[in-house]
Amino acid sequence: MSNDEAFTCQLSEQDARRREEADRALVAELARYEWEDDRHAVLTFAPSSEHLVREFVREESSCCSFFDFDVRDTGDAVRLRVSAPHGAERMLQALVGAFGS
Repeated sequence: MSNDEAFTCQLSEQDARRREEADRALVAELARYEWEDDRHAVLTFAPSSEHLVREFVREESSCCSFFDFDVRDTGDAVRLRVSAPHGAERMLQALVGAFGS
């Protein structure tokens, strides 16, 4: 089994359409992102977006369980650190790319 097969999103097409609007709202809250390396990215959102970030993590965890998410409220921002296992680097790039990177 190739890495592309091992790390695939389990989101159905119907669920993807349902999530589009919520994800669009979260994208609007993105302040910046940075890559720590090819398997770790940190996305920083407006402080008022914590509920959107947590909902995104809940939804994303159900379809892409191989990602590891860490949400931190720093007071002036909400930081989402996303980690991907070795072999899922392209999936992480696609995830971050969905935020308009």
